[in-house]
Amino acid sequence: MHAAAAKLVLNDAVLMLASVGMPDLVIEAGGVPVEWTPSGVAAGMNRPIAVDDLWADPVFRDVAMATVCGFRSYASVPLHDAQDLVVGTLAVMDAAPHRLPAGIIGLLRASEAAVMNVISRRQEHSLA
Repeated sequence: MHAAAAKLVLNDAVLMLASVGMPDLVIEAGGVPVEWTPSGVAAGMNRPIAVDDLWADPVFRDVAMATVCGFRSYASVPLHDAQDLVVGTLAVMDAAPHRLPAGIIGLLRASEAAVMNVISRRQEHSLA
């Protein structure tokens, strides 16, 4: 199972703005508690996260994205608003443990501007 998501990270929750391949329980809930996913760390520390095997990682092996959702490999970068504040993350994950491609963080970072542009346009539209 491959998955990707653009997420809004709040103090205690991660909301899915858009996703593909996420488990039904995450889709139906619209997000997860912040402690369920490494995205909280990526956003809170304002740095990318890349883990080849969540189950083998001492920091992330017990997060629900691994134990409940079954994801093993995970990469995430922070998303920044126009004032450079972290508002969320862009993440990819896979049910299989494997060495992440060398350029995955660069690819996610390169996608940040396009994702934030869509979010900004949607926000402007909802305010109009």
